[in-house]
Amino acid sequence: MATIFRGFSTVDTVKAPFSLSDMDLVKRDLLNEFNTRKGERVTEDEIKDDIIRIVEKESRVDLINVSVFSDAHTVRAEVELRYVILNSEDTLYLEFKDEQQV
Repeated sequence: MATIFRGFSTVDTVKAPFSLSDMDLVKRDLLNEFNTRKGERVTEDEIKDDIIRIVEKESRVDLINVSVFSDAHTVRAEVELRYVILNSEDTLYLEFKDEQQV
């Protein structure tokens, strides 16, 4: 299959090449936005709403499902996605920690 999406990221990469493509690029773009701090502790519902908002802005994916789980200082989310043009599905796992409590 030909590469459809091309981009780059220096996150989790020690040296070049920094290029990403297709599902890896879409995942990295979504993770970058999910990890942008809002400056306040949020509830499971706020995190779920934010995940839905972020994914709906991303035209390369359709949201299948979001599940959010929490414990004392961590909120975890499983985001099931369908990559539209690639006609492929995958689950993105997110973890948000309360930095003040850890």
